Amino acid sequence: PVEDIDIAPLFPQIATQVSNYLNANPASIGLDGLFAAVLGTGDINVQGGNIDLSSSPLSLTLNDLQLSGQGFVPNCYGTLDFC
Repeated sequence: PVEDIDIAPLFPQIATQVSNYLNANPASIGLDGLFAAVLGTGDINVQGGNIDLSSSPLSLTLNDLQLSGQGFVPNCYGTLDFC
């Protein structure tokens, strides 16, 4: 495309799918992470796994999208009618 595409309409769809995944597969911090959180020492490492959204396609409608090779130079001279 000639211009950037606004993907903001996809954000609610992504948030819904990620939320569904995390509800079905809760993240855990483990015992070491729990102690670090309670004592305030060290980093807390959250193990959430890989979120695979391939089975949940996203939908984005594109209207009036001009592609980079879509323009042409008019040829309106003589007897030619390619305008």
